[in-house]
Amino acid sequence: MRSGQNNDQEASTSSESNTPSDKPVSDEKNLARIERFHYLDTSVCLYKAALKGDWQAAKILIEKYRDLVRSPITERNETALHIAVAAKQATFVKELVKHMTSEDIELKNKNGNTALCFAAFAGGSKVVSIAKEMVKKNKKLPSVRGRKEKTPLYFAASNGRRKMVSYLYDVTPFEDLKPIERIDILVATISTDMYDIALTILKKDPSTLATMKNSEEEIALQELARKPLAFDSRSQLSVWERCFNSWFKGTCNKALIQLPAHKLVQLLWREVLVLPEDKFIDLLEEHSSLLFEAAELGNVEYLIILIGSYPDLIWRVDKNVQTIFHIAVRHRQENVFNLIYELGAIKGMVAKYTNSEFNMLHLAGQLAPLDRLNIISGAPLQMQRELLWFKKRLCRLYTRS
Repeated sequence: MRSGQNNDQEASTSSESNTPSDKPVSDEKNLARIERFHYLDTSVCLYKAALKGDWQAAKILIEKYRDLVRSPITERNETALHIAVAAKQATFVKELVKHMTSEDIELKNKNGNTALCFAAFAGGSKVVSIAKEMVKKNKKLPSVRGRKEKTPLYFAASNGRRKMVSYLYDVTPFEDLKPIERIDILVATISTDMYDIALTILKKDPSTLATMKNSEEEIALQELARKPLAFDSRSQLSVWERCFNSWFKGTCNKALIQLPAHKLVQLLWREVLVLPEDKFIDLLEEHSSLLFEAAELGNVEYLIILIGSYPDLIWRVDKNVQTIFHIAVRHRQENVFNLIYELGAIKGMVAKYTNSEFNMLHLAGQLAPLDRLNIISGAPLQMQRELLWFKKRLCRLYTRS
């Protein structure tokens, strides 16, 4: 009997000892269930309303739960404002910001982006009006950095959102930006073909921005070297070639340089040219792609501007000890190579110049890169074009020189 009583007492004691530890676990589970239900009942409903632009549904929730306007409603910590901006719901945003403080407008998601950063990514006339509503509520918003400490202006520029860039440029205190931020924005506008805006930015501080490296360790001229289409005026090419020749005599018609891209190169290159000689040489060595990549891509008018102001560039060589004319042959860039005929008596010296195992004839004898070869379809026509390079251009040049 005593043994049985002991067993009953032990069981009772064991049961009592388990009860306190079970109760908190149960309470935690209940609390988690309540929080989950509240999330589904409020945040998900507000998310759907923001996505659809249903302000009436959102208003009921916001008036019932005042803090909901500043609460994250997604796993990425986005607020209703983030979602409405991403969904381009202009009317919804206009009403929503009335219920938010200026600090609420600055709230960021897990990536560190504000709702204005979302607007900068999206762009478009409708989104610009949304951005204006947010900035009206918080004037400091354009200066609040997003992911990787980038400004909304940078995001708009790097995504090619012209209208948004135009607006944000006006409301972003450019003088307060760090130099590295300024050059990043300048190069971003060039990369996305907004040359007029780039020109406006450059004129703010040309001496610094012309030679400063961006986050990718490149200068603005290197980005322009990759943009042959920005200078593409094929109908005027023969005029440009004559301009190249006359530039040596200082008689080029300035009216030719009208495109924003042309003006941009001129201003950038002018600032580079006035550097002390040692710094100028160092810059050309470190950023040689500003010359050789332009030749490879056929950016002839860009090259004319550079060489016209500094003719010694025709003698500069890349890591393979090749001039821009060698590179033009190797990559079959006729317009760049044809500039050699505008050099007058020295064209023969340039043609025969070599300090490597390959001269121009060797390069012409090699098969063209596929991207250039495939400009013409069909092996017979491709072969004909390759022979044309060898016979008509190079043999004639070497014979006459």
